[in-house]
Amino acid sequence: MGFEEFKDLVIIFTPIISAVLIYRQNKKSQKEMKMELENKLKEMDKETELFQKRSSWDNSMPQTNKYMDQMDIVRQGNIANLSSVIEWIMYYINKEDIMLYELENIKVMLLNIKVPLDHEEMYPYEIPIMIKYKAIIKYLDEKIKNNNGL
Repeated sequence: MGFEEFKDLVIIFTPIISAVLIYRQNKKSQKEMKMELENKLKEMDKETELFQKRSSWDNSMPQTNKYMDQMDIVRQGNIANLSSVIEWIMYYINKEDIMLYELENIKVMLLNIKVPLDHEEMYPYEIPIMIKYKAIIKYLDEKIKNNNGL
């Protein structure tokens, strides 16, 4: 066997030997495959558990979300902001020397806000706000009455 024949054999068998060695290095034992499968199953179980928790939370959201979905958006905004408006108006009325026409204008503006009427269905969180709203209307009436008498 000459050098050329040896060279031809090396060229032919080198890729085959390399492929066999690479295959053996990358070949996973049954134990390794079983561990990999178990890890994948654990990951899938965790994802499933997270999904179930998320869907459970979505199905049991607080009742206020239910109220907000059922009620008119304008009404929701008006009620939500009414409390801070009432506080500001009370501060303004008691802090400043207000003319009669200003008191009347404030009352008209408050009455123009869309709020639930007495005979409408009300949501529980609206009740304290509506009590404050009616109290400030009554307070403005008394202030207007007292200013008219002067």
